[in-house]
Amino acid sequence: MSGNMAESMPEPAGSMVIELDPPIEVGGGKWDRLILREPTAGEVMRAEAEMKGAVTADGVRRYQIALLSAVAGVDRRVIERLPISRLNEGWQFLAGFIEAGLKTGAI
Repeated sequence: MSGNMAESMPEPAGSMVIELDPPIEVGGGKWDRLILREPTAGEVMRAEAEMKGAVTADGVRRYQIALLSAVAGVDRRVIERLPISRLNEGWQFLAGFIEAGLKTGAI
């Protein structure tokens, strides 16, 4: 394979909306959608701390939940109540910014 990997990979969209039907209710609040955006370096670092140095299935899931919560600006309990398919959908969007070689930042 030749060429620059960043040039051949599509750039992630600047934001993503995940519609929640039915809405998720937590602590007196009600969410019918989550709006995701590109995470900051600090948000990624704080979420990575959830793995506590060990890459396990549980640690990776805690990392995903923490990052989705930070980026969407919601209590992590909202993310914990997402159907796994919706969590995976959001994670795929965020991973597009984190994976090595992708161009990011265009919003």
